[in-house]
This record gives sequence, C-alpha cells and structure tokens, in this order.
Amino acid sequence: MTLTLASTVTLSNSPSTTQPRLGWGSWPSKGETCANSVLTAISEGYRHFDSAQAYKNEEAIGKAVGQTSVPRSELYLTSKINASPPFDVNAVYQSIVESVKKMSGGKEDAYLDLFLIHGAAVDGGKHNKIQWQALEKAYKEGIVKAIGVSNAGKGLIEDMKEYAQVWPPHVNQIEVCH
Repeated sequence: MTLTLASTVTLSNSPSTTQPRLGWGSWPSKGETCANSVLTAISEGYRHFDSAQAYKNEEAIGKAVGQTSVPRSELYLTSKINASPPFDVNAVYQSIVESVKKMSGGKEDAYLDLFLIHGAAVDGGKHNKIQWQALEKAYKEGIVKAIGVSNAGKGLIEDMKEYAQVWPPHVNQIEVCH
C-alpha cells in the first residue's frame, strides 16, 4: 500500500469519521515559525496537524487555521492532554476546552477532530481514568469528534475497560521514528 497525503482510515467513533493516515507533527515548532510552517504544509497538501498541550503551540496552529482559505471541515486537528497535573476531571475538561479554542482559529464552530491522552500510562496509568472521563465528556458534547490514547500498551487499554463508557479508544497513536 502506498501512502499519500490523501490516504485515510475510518475510525470507530459514532458517527464515523475519517482520519488522514499521514500528518504534520508540530513538535518542537512554536510561535510564528509554527504558524508559517502549518500554512506551508497546507499549501503542500497536508490536512492533518498534530499538536499537544505540552508542545505549547496550539495557538500558533489555530492562527494558521484562521488564516488559511482551506475550509475547517477539510482540516484534521489533533491535540493531546498534558501529562502533568491537574488531575481532576473538571480541570482536565477545561484544559480540553481551552485547547479547542486555541486550535480553532477563532472559528465559531470550534471543535477538534481528535484528542488523546498524551503518553498514556507515563505515571503507571493512575491518572488515565480521570483524563479519559474528561475526554468522554468533551466527546459527548461534540467539541471533540474522536478520542484515544497515544503510545498505550495492551495492558493499559485492557485496564480501561473497567471505567470507559466510550469503548474502544478510537485511536492509539503510536510514534514511529525513521
């Protein structure tokens, strides 16, 4: 199979959405450099843009989203929950809401296509339940279209069955280095 920037995969969320198989990773780009890089990537055909709260560049990506002539519906935006405190469902949920606002480029219909637990189980998995419950709330409210984990092993995903109302995670994003 040859992957192109147009290659997609259908997720198990409801309603099902498609995710570009290839995307532009924003780590460690920040500020104006990040915004300009995203605009260049859009002009080259990229539609999937991956960020994280920890990267501190969601606002720069949102700036590019607000400036491009490509409709928001043709872009696929991903972010990840910060792996450090606070670990309270409402506080994590509020951080998700802030990320959605930052990355939506000032558009009225603010949403993210995918939100993940960043580095799931970096703390032995003890905070994954709280983070997952906050993601489920954002998903049920429609400000996030799909939810998942990043770099999660089989054990962690199996443990999620004990508390997850949205099952299975729509995505397990795995880092692949070349």
